[in-house]
Amino acid sequence: MYLEIIALCCVVLSAKGQYYEVPDVLVEALHPKGLRVSIPDEDGIELFAFHGKINKPMKGREAGIFSEDIRSAENGRWIFYAKNARLKPGDTLYYWIHVNYDGVGYEKDGQPFKVTELIGGDASVSLATPPTTTSSTTERSLCVHGHTKVNGKNACKGMLIFQESFSTLDKNRWKPEVKFPQFPDFEYVIYEDDPRLLYIEDNNLHIRPKVTDEMYGKDAVYNELDLNTRCTGLLQSVECIQTPKGWSILPPVTSAQISTIESFSFVYGAIEVKAKLPKGDWLYPEISLAPKSEIYGPQYDSGRIRIAMVYGNRELSNDLYAGGVLGSSDAARNYALKKIFSYNHWTDNFHVFRVEWRPDSITVKVDGTVFGTIYPPAGGFSTDQKIFQVDPAVAERWTKGTLLAPFDQEMYIMLGVAAGGQSFPDSIPNKPWENGEPKAPLYFYRNESIWKPTWDENSQLVVEYVKVWAV
Repeated sequence: MYLEIIALCCVVLSAKGQYYEVPDVLVEALHPKGLRVSIPDEDGIELFAFHGKINKPMKGREAGIFSEDIRSAENGRWIFYAKNARLKPGDTLYYWIHVNYDGVGYEKDGQPFKVTELIGGDASVSLATPPTTTSSTTERSLCVHGHTKVNGKNACKGMLIFQESFSTLDKNRWKPEVKFPQFPDFEYVIYEDDPRLLYIEDNNLHIRPKVTDEMYGKDAVYNELDLNTRCTGLLQSVECIQTPKGWSILPPVTSAQISTIESFSFVYGAIEVKAKLPKGDWLYPEISLAPKSEIYGPQYDSGRIRIAMVYGNRELSNDLYAGGVLGSSDAARNYALKKIFSYNHWTDNFHVFRVEWRPDSITVKVDGTVFGTIYPPAGGFSTDQKIFQVDPAVAERWTKGTLLAPFDQEMYIMLGVAAGGQSFPDSIPNKPWENGEPKAPLYFYRNESIWKPTWDENSQLVVEYVKVWAV
């Protein structure tokens, strides 16, 4: 049986400024087994992706039991095969598709496909000429601009504006940091661009921290390290060169952090990250949106949106945090964060973390479950600046923006793994350092015999994909 279905009922502007109509979809249930889904090829199509389930509706943009990116056409068609799928009359296929056209992604839900009969055939056989079919028709509308802007330009509402599946690590898209991080977290990490720390494996991004002495040799924390012109921080500053002396040492951990700071930023949208978070004492993931322009001030003065934050310590990893960060004090770090508890550790498995960022709110989800929405006070976040201990001058700058300020400017995506520093509050039991203590990195280093045994193969961030939609 076959039936041609209009899966995407919209006409949108392509990257070249021409109206683009997504092709009709051909769905075929095969006998004795197999499922074939295809669209016709045309100039400009760069990728076709299919996601589907049988007899169970899709939950938003979940991957589904069928999930594949098709990167080349065959005999004039872009074809998804599931040769072992067994469908029978009465089954219903629920699905959504994605098409990359002229560098821009478009996706919508397909109309449910009900199987009435099976076609004799082999799912490995491609369609040179599609059969004559009857198409359903739907009203087609022009691109509607929503709230989202991408690199300063309006985007069509519902459009997939960013997608990364990590088949490779494109460093023109993802910029690795190479520096000694400072304010506001002062994490005990050297960020490096090194294949031992940052690599692609099985179409997943891996960021795996290591002890600095393992990277640079025994007692390396006591030796000068100059990152030279590779440094992405301020050259000739402590971000690029450090010389240990007395109790001052190099950061005891070396890790990686990448971002889209030079390639992609947006304001308002829905971002989804599927990832497995790192286990191990005093580790934490950096899966965030960070401000590009910092018009309200440096770092947290211009806000940060955490997509997923879990402390790697086993006794702490039942709590997942996400939401907004408004400053470096404990109160400002937590005022706009939401938390969800799980009896299972959040670091045990992959999860889908999602943030829906709109002009009036920030909603956080995990695996399709909403666990919080952040709304600004009636007068904006500046009205509560005394509660979360933000400098009045910073709060005054927020009043120049919208009620959601500082979360009303373009942000870029940041992925990384950090250790220690001021992201861990002093209230945590058995913490071997105090925030603000000059010797804190040394105390952390001397405690290595206790925290290092908790690190293993799971002490890494593994990211399957990142997607962003316009709203």
